[in-house]
Amino acid sequence: MSRSTLAKQHFSMENYKNRIWGFRDQSNTQLTGDLFDPLKEAIAKDPSLKPRFVYFLPPQDTLPENFNSIASAALDVPPVSVFVPEDIDDELYFFHRMAKELPSLLARDASVFISVAHSKVEKVKEVLRKEEYGWPESREWIGRWGEGINSRSVNKRRFYNPSGLFEYEFP
Repeated sequence: MSRSTLAKQHFSMENYKNRIWGFRDQSNTQLTGDLFDPLKEAIAKDPSLKPRFVYFLPPQDTLPENFNSIASAALDVPPVSVFVPEDIDDELYFFHRMAKELPSLLARDASVFISVAHSKVEKVKEVLRKEEYGWPESREWIGRWGEGINSRSVNKRRFYNPSGLFEYEFP
């Protein structure tokens, strides 16, 4: 069975309902802290916590110069979830960290799903292609207009998707 098939089964609507309500699937682990540090600590205590499926949607913009508390309230989310840290000038900061830190934390045969703003897709792919990181080639699941692997489905309705979804499979 391919990893893509496993991912589809894992994310089926039935399992989704069960994870939301917490009835059957208790394999979801949520950790909080500085990016991968909590995962590193958890794996140090229990190596079986290495994830097989990771979804990564980091902040991808720098804080605008004229950003203030009114603009922050309009976001309806904490600025830290939208912007890279204020002292960082690189909008791809979290992708560089992910590329460097995440592979050693993954279980065997892991898949990493990354959402990237369309305006940054090529820049992010360039980061992950760097030889020093050694990431595999990606597979595009959802493009700007809902195209991608799933576009061959029976339901051909197109929709605008604000970010692309890419999968990287690690051996």
